[in-house]
Amino acid sequence: MLTKSPLGLSPAWELPPPDLWWWTTPHGNMIRPQAPTSRAEAAAFLCQAARRDGLVPTEAVAGYRYLPQSAELKKLLLAQTQGQQGWFDTQRERAVIATAPPGWRITKLGKPSENRVLALFEPLALLEHDENISRSGFFDVDGKLVIPPDQFQEAGDFSEGLASVKQAGMSGFIDASGKRVIPPQFREVKPFREGLAAARPQEDGQSGALLTKLEPG
Repeated sequence: MLTKSPLGLSPAWELPPPDLWWWTTPHGNMIRPQAPTSRAEAAAFLCQAARRDGLVPTEAVAGYRYLPQSAELKKLLLAQTQGQQGWFDTQRERAVIATAPPGWRITKLGKPSENRVLALFEPLALLEHDENISRSGFFDVDGKLVIPPDQFQEAGDFSEGLASVKQAGMSGFIDASGKRVIPPQFREVKPFREGLAAARPQEDGQSGALLTKLEPG
């Protein structure tokens, strides 16, 4: 029996719990995300998900049985049909809806990293002469905006408690509260790994630098 899981989530979604996300082929094979499958089986699944019958060989389709959606998944899907963004918290099995601040809209959500979710924003009043209107901010894991999008042009995910940010063309690092721990002064920086981060200086011809974190206390 070929079965499907709920579709229609945005690029910002997380996989729901495993018991809500599986389907089987007519041959009894279990299919899961990232697992190998035949083209016919994949085509059958996609066509059934889109409710498009008769587009794949009938031998690849055993029938229909739609798995029930959880109330939280329904909440997320409903919010997305209303133009909102969010993600599914697989650990707590709940939908998290992120709300943009007044005057902004969310264009992309990342995945939770160290209790922060990176988001890209655009102003509702687009300026034709502004070639770089996107801004970055962060939500916490409950969907609360903790670092607004009016400060940084770009940002990276948090790693070892710090996230790279770009302001006025220069890069530096902030902590989870948005405080500038290493002020933007480099042309490019890499995420912290084992207490170190590579940085490219502002001026050409200068040697690169290795940045270290200052531990509190």
